[in-house]
Amino acid sequence: MFRLFLFFVFFIGCKNYISIDSIDYSNSFNGFNNSYVINKSKKTYTLNKSLIIPKNKVLIISDGVKINIKNNAEIINNGTLIIGENKNTDSLNLYTDSNFNNLIFSYNTVIYSKKKFYLKSDGKNLIINNSYLENINIISINNINLNNTLLINSFIEIKNSDVNIFNSYFKETDLRIYNSSFILNNSFLIKNKKVLELINNKKTIINNCFLYNNYGFLISGNSNINYLNNIFYKNKNCISIDLNINNYCKSHNNIFIENENIFNKKDSSLLYIINNTFDKNKIVFNSIKNDNYIISKNNIYYNSFLNNNIIKHSHCLSNKEILEGYFNINKEPSFIDIKNYNYNLNLNSPALRSGNNNINLGANINTIYNIKYLN
Repeated sequence: MFRLFLFFVFFIGCKNYISIDSIDYSNSFNGFNNSYVINKSKKTYTLNKSLIIPKNKVLIISDGVKINIKNNAEIINNGTLIIGENKNTDSLNLYTDSNFNNLIFSYNTVIYSKKKFYLKSDGKNLIINNSYLENINIISINNINLNNTLLINSFIEIKNSDVNIFNSYFKETDLRIYNSSFILNNSFLIKNKKVLELINNKKTIINNCFLYNNYGFLISGNSNINYLNNIFYKNKNCISIDLNINNYCKSHNNIFIENENIFNKKDSSLLYIINNTFDKNKIVFNSIKNDNYIISKNNIYYNSFLNNNIIKHSHCLSNKEILEGYFNINKEPSFIDIKNYNYNLNLNSPALRSGNNNINLGANINTIYNIKYLN
């Protein structure tokens, strides 16, 4: 009986619980005053009661820390929260996705839960580096920066903020950005089951991202948005537009492959479609309210059903449909190796130097970095 008691005491003592009081934020770390650091441990930390970061305090969760959230505990950030230290040389874990060719993400810090838990942030900053987050609901009204971060089966809602996301991976993660400035760069959005909402944002740039098997973006309200150098692959929907009349959406140098619907437009804002390549898409233009506000120039529509013969195109190529407009071409584009997603043009291609100002038609794949991951 005595041995059993000693074992029980030892087992409880081995638990690595997180418990931080306001007075504990008394250190200086990497230029931050009034800070507290959760350091790497051999054991997984357990957070079983809500953790509150006070105003003007800084909590730093170091590289290599692993935290298991239990008992509906929450993380509430009223100050600054930094998860991971952005030390790429200290990567401990690797994440791969078999849907892509040799796609590998490395990460250090892990925060997870069996059930959804909340990270609520209305303080000064939320910074997440080189981390793996699973089953997390992030609700934020402050500036947020994500770099090399994986979010799995999660939810993000951000309002009135500057949002910068770089080199990250979202799988089955809902994304809603309102009244903010939003930059999404070199990131993957995979198998998200709901529409990704971008509403009333001052500025939105989505650059060099890979969007696979999603339900697409809804862009609405007083927003201007730029899609540049992206791959849209096998999505249910890609871009739904319901903007104010004085706003615009630009799609430049993107590749759209085997999507069900690409553009759904129900407004009178301007839609610029310039130097894109479309390959085997079911419907390019769906529910178009007013085609006079669509500018289609220097695109290649290959084996893709446009679903609209009223839109006027200029300097475009289609191998299936006669395009309305001027200087359009109805021929095969002659890609170098379309089976292996090499959309460069052969020397005999009619799309060579056939665009406005003698540029090539279609996307320039040399600036689309993620094309190497297509299987």
